[in-house]
Amino acid sequence: MDRTLDRAALKAAAKEQMRGNLGQLILYTVVIGIATALITRILGLIPVIGWILSAVASVGISAITTYGLTKIYLNLTDNIPPTMDVIISGAAEWARTLVTLLLVGVFTWLWSLLLVVPSIIKGLSYSQATYILVDNPEISAGDALKESMRIMDGHKMELFVLQLSFIPWVLLISVTLGIAALYVGPYINTTYANYYRYVRDCSPAIRVAD
Repeated sequence: MDRTLDRAALKAAAKEQMRGNLGQLILYTVVIGIATALITRILGLIPVIGWILSAVASVGISAITTYGLTKIYLNLTDNIPPTMDVIISGAAEWARTLVTLLLVGVFTWLWSLLLVVPSIIKGLSYSQATYILVDNPEISAGDALKESMRIMDGHKMELFVLQLSFIPWVLLISVTLGIAALYVGPYINTTYANYYRYVRDCSPAIRVAD
């Protein structure tokens, strides 16, 4: 089902979905950041193996929160308010999420060994893997990457342009010494969640390997 991306509509929808939920989104993001910093810092104080434990904890927490926050933003596109238990639900999916993040990182890095442009293109191809993982609890990390590449076929340039459209907002973060990130972060993430819904609906039949 071919459709034309309306960037303005995606952003307008994101602003509307954030209305009344921004405070919670900011709170959860700050809490996650503080908790991660404290846990990794405390573990890092352990003699000899502290740095290893700190690194492992950081990676594990990242997998949990990536899943949880992705689900929160997908829920927002369905007008479901964010709750902390959704973030915590990522603990049950940390392994699948971690493998997915590792695969995306490794494959993108391997492509970067060739040239910058191929790595950017592949990064766009893999961009929907985490959303697919959250949207389909039964799918494996490998199949999430394959499905991301499938639904992004023919859509990579439009996502690239969407990303470029946020450059002024990113510059605003620098100008405000990071303060604007409290709004810009949720705004961009909600817009990207809406983009996933759009590109998924353009190719609705998920194909998972037998």
